[in-house]
Amino acid sequence: MCPPLFAAIGAGVASAASAVSGIGLSGLASIAGTGLSAIGAIQQGNAAKAQADAQADAYRRQALIESQTGEYQAQRRQDQINSTIGTQTALVGGSGVNFDGSPSDVIGSTASEGALDTSAIRWNAKNQADTLGYQAKLANIQGKNAQTGSYLSAAGNLFSGLGKLGTQLGKPWGSTKE
Repeated sequence: MCPPLFAAIGAGVASAASAVSGIGLSGLASIAGTGLSAIGAIQQGNAAKAQADAQADAYRRQALIESQTGEYQAQRRQDQINSTIGTQTALVGGSGVNFDGSPSDVIGSTASEGALDTSAIRWNAKNQADTLGYQAKLANIQGKNAQTGSYLSAAGNLFSGLGKLGTQLGKPWGSTKE
């Protein structure tokens, strides 16, 4: 939160309260309106932060899902590769052909290509998850900035209202002179 800001606001309100003795209904309405405006600004910032935090949580959940999905897809691809290599080995063995040379090269190529496929699947999933994690961090930053901005807006509303009240109190009763 912003304790120094709240201390300054409290001091301003306290000084205004000491001056309240000579104000009328319009002055009290001005004080109430200023207070409500400040509270509204803070509530708006808190709501924006809560929404941003919820969005960040959703990004984190999606990042986890992307990682898990990528790992599942890579494992499924590896199972297919293993099956293909098994079939190739069985065909070569069943035909009575020696594994040296071309048959061995084909099986090795299948294994190499399969390793590249599974690595690419994992890499893509990691990139997606990392991007979502980054978006989660940005959402958190936006929420914190909105909340901080609301505190500053609330302070501005309070000081503006107190300044107007001070100007009103400095005038003779019923005067319309500036």
